[in-house]
Amino acid sequence: MVATASGARIDRGAVWRLLRRLATTAGIPVKMSPHVLRHTCATLARDAGARLEDVQEQLGHADARTTRRYDHGGQRLDRAPAYTLAAYLTAAGDEYSEETPSSEPT
Repeated sequence: MVATASGARIDRGAVWRLLRRLATTAGIPVKMSPHVLRHTCATLARDAGARLEDVQEQLGHADARTTRRYDHGGQRLDRAPAYTLAAYLTAAGDEYSEETPSSEPT
């Protein structure tokens, strides 16, 4: 799923370090981990209207009661680490777009 610049597979520890580094750079005060991203993805899917059964299948939960833990009703989304990270990455992408000259003639 994730590869290095040379195309080699990235190991599990490197993914953790990368997530932590991105979170620190983005100013996210939560200890970022793959589990935090998994939880955030499930919560956002439910908040966006994904059916419980679909999220349950995606997460591999045998019991729907486990998946219901992700039903937060959007109560704390403004504090969700994924939102902070997404805002940071979007801003960084916007800065990159502004610095990159357009190939279209003006």
